[in-house]
Order: sequence, then structure tokens, then C-alpha cells
Amino acid sequence: MGKRKRKRNRNRSGRYYPSKKKMGNRRWEELNQDCLVEVLRKLDIESLLTNIPLVCKSWYKASLDPKCWKCLNFHELASSPYLRPPYNSPFFDDFNILNGNNDLTNAFIKFVVDRSQRCATTLVIAGFFTQQSLEYVSQEFSIEFNYMHLSTCSKKNQSIMGKRKRKRNRNRSGRYYPSKKKMGNRRWEELNQDCLVEVLRKLDIESLLTNIPLVCKSWYKASLDPKCWKCLNFHELASSPYLRPPYNSPFFDDFNILNGNNDLTNAFIKFVVDRSQRCATTLVIAGFFTQQSLEYVSQECPELKCLNIPMEFMFGDEGQHLSKFIGSWENLELLSIEICYYLDQILTPISTHCHKFQALCCREIQIRDEDAMAIVKLEQKIKYLRLSSCLLSRENVVMILKGCRHLELLIMRYCSGFNVDDEILKLASHIKTFDYQGTYA
Repeated sequence: MGKRKRKRNRNRSGRYYPSKKKMGNRRWEELNQDCLVEVLRKLDIESLLTNIPLVCKSWYKASLDPKCWKCLNFHELASSPYLRPPYNSPFFDDFNILNGNNDLTNAFIKFVVDRSQRCATTLVIAGFFTQQSLEYVSQEFSIEFNYMHLSTCSKKNQSIMGKRKRKRNRNRSGRYYPSKKKMGNRRWEELNQDCLVEVLRKLDIESLLTNIPLVCKSWYKASLDPKCWKCLNFHELASSPYLRPPYNSPFFDDFNILNGNNDLTNAFIKFVVDRSQRCATTLVIAGFFTQQSLEYVSQECPELKCLNIPMEFMFGDEGQHLSKFIGSWENLELLSIEICYYLDQILTPISTHCHKFQALCCREIQIRDEDAMAIVKLEQKIKYLRLSSCLLSRENVVMILKGCRHLELLIMRYCSGFNVDDEILKLASHIKTFDYQGTYA
């Protein structure tokens, strides 16, 4: 009992982490695969196919684990100007998969589905799915499948210098990865920080706070990079029985942040926002936001471009205060909102202060006369307008079409209160894309 206690390294929260001396000789391939898979399984399909396999051989091996492919969100891959951020992806444009070639598209979907090894539990279908791909998916998901969401929407380089070619290690896609011999002496802290940050920035807030900092010191340092906090999705943290998976999270229940303590909730939001260092460009508000937290976010996120307001926030009393702060985001380009009874009050400051605004997405909103007039006031700004399952009269549709002459895309799917006749089609003739599927009077 009289011996001196060994000094242990601890962070601010009191958790133990290995000393630098102990970490010095650790190699990439020694990183626990279960821990790595737990991180990679939260990435999207594009990252798992194009970024992760190129880091090193161990990361490529981890990306093949079926756990990484339990959630197949093909909707994120679709390139569309009216999809909610961060779902805008140039993946298919870059790789020419969707250029009218159904065989190539079906082969790609089959390739991704096969990675799950019949273990996928979540599927988000995209607009490029064909009957053949749907049939294949239905066969491969016949055992373990509990959730589905229906969404709307090279040759190898050769040397001609006559020299003998050096043998290079390549995976099935023909991409080069380092040999095991070269990787042998690489250590964790030597992993390129920019590459690591590019991966971590696609994780959610919960993972960046509770999982990544405990891997090692270099990962903790990378998680502090402002690039990892450009997209602040608080909606994923909310524990709610009617939220879509994988958004059901016990995070707040575990840490007792939402037990009626607004001061603790505001402090947590402030802590997360400060991590972005005023560089956040995407914000998804949750139902637990208060007026105080809204005010702080409006001051500390001056570069905000995309704002998403879900229905549970609009149901509360705090939603009425949003119009006071939304004008602070002068760089705002896109607003997505659900079930709002005072849309005109929110759009008025946007037309005055947000000079870069160009896209509006509304879902399950009754568009009144004053709301339609507020949309028309955005005439010189708005280029993309999406109304999903909204109720509006024929007069308001005509008002919007006559007033918004700069529209390039107009989506009015499953809206009620009007029928699309020849007059409406004539007024919409200047719009490049006009989709009115499912509308009825």
C-alpha cells in the first residue's frame, strides 16, 4: 500500500488515453478492426467506394465488412439541385453511371447490394432504380430487412517507354494500394490528417463526440478540425419514435441533456457550434432548440448556406421566433421546412437580407395567399422551388408561376387544391423542369 501510484494520462473528462511513448510503435494494421468498422459503417456509399479503400490495406479490408453496408442509401448518390443537403452528390456524374445506360446502373446497384452479403437492414431507393434492380434487391433482402424508404427521385495506364513495368498491388477495381511491406513501419500519427479529416467530416455529431476521440490522440486532434463540423445535424440526435431510421438515437437520453434542463441543452448546442469555428455551412435544427440557442447559432454561423427545419421544431413555441434570426444568415442559399403555419413571416426577412438565396423546399404546408405573395417577393432570387404534399389553390399556383420568372426547377408532387390544365402548362413553359406528379383538386 505504500508504493507510489503510477501517473496516468487523462483528458478533461477524466478518461484515460495511452501515452505518446506507448503509441509510438503502433502501426495502422494494429488498429482494432471492430472499432474501425464501427466508424466506417456510418459513412455513405460514395465514401466507402471511392475514399476509404485508398487509405491503406487495413481500411480497405474493413470497408468490405458487411456491417458497413447495412444501410444502403442510394438516394444520397443522386445528383439533383432540389435534394436536401448534404444529399447533393456528383458521384454519378463523375463516373458516368447514369448516362442512360440501364445495364451499367443495374450492375452498379448489384455490386453495392452484394457488399452487404444479405445483411442490409435499411434501404433508401433512388429515382434511377429499374425493374430489374428492384427485383434483384427484393431477392437479396428476403432474410434480414426491416426498413425501406422510397425516394423521389477505365483502362489501366500503360507505359510505352520500353522499361520493365514494376509490379503494383491492385484491388478488383484496378486501384493501387500500398504493399504490406511498405506499410509495416507506418504509425497511427503518420496517417495524413487531411485524409482522416475528409473521412471524419462525414460522421454525425454523436460519433465525433463519443467515439472518435477515444481511438487515439491523432484521431481526437483530427476531430477538432472545423471541417468536421461544417454540417451540424442536431436532428439526428433527437430520440423520437416517429423519426426515420437511422435517426433514432439514445444520445440525449444517455447523457441526460434533454431532461427539461434548458440551460444544459443550450450549453451543449453552444459547445457543438463552437467546434465549427464559425465555418458551418449546413444546419438541421431539432425540436429541443430554444430561443436562446437560436440566437447564438444565428451569431456564430455567419457562413450558413443550407437550413433545414423539421416538423417537430415547428410544432413547438420556439418556431415562432425563427423569423427574428433567419435574416442574420446573409449567405443562406437553401431553406427546407416542414409543416409551418407562418411561412410568410419566415420568407419576408429572407427576401430582404439573404441576397444569395435560390432554393426553397416545403413539405406538408398549406400555402395561403400571403405565403404565395411572400414566395413571389423572392422573384429575383429563387431558382428552385419544391412543394411536396402541400395544399394550395389554383389562384396561388398561377400567382407563383407569373411572379417567379427566374425559376429553373419547379416540383409540385402530390399537392392538392388544383388541377394542372393548359393555362398552367403555358405559364410554366419557361421552366426547364416542371414536375406535377400526383397533383389533384
